[in-house]
Amino acid sequence: AILAGSRPREKNKPRSQFLIPNGKIFKEWGESLDEYAAENCKVLVVSNPVNSMTFVLQQNMKRIPAKNITALTRLDHNRALQ
Repeated sequence: AILAGSRPREKNKPRSQFLIPNGKIFKEWGESLDEYAAENCKVLVVSNPVNSMTFVLQQNMKRIPAKNITALTRLDHNRALQ
C-alpha cells in the first residue's frame, strides 16, 4: 500500500499544522489496513510529516509487523545535504 494522500501544507504555516488533521487520516488508514490487509502487506508512507504519520499508522496496525512499514524520506535527506 502506498499512502500518499493527506492535507496539503498552507503557505506561511508551520509544518506542525499537519499533525492533527493528517494524524486522523493515518489513524483511519491504520485501522482499515489492520482490518482488511494481509498480514504480510508492505506499506509506504509518503505524506508529511512523514516520521509522525508513519508512527501514527504503525500504532493503529496491530496485525501488520512494524518491519513492513517504511517512509519515503528523500526530501528530508536532500535537505540534510544542503
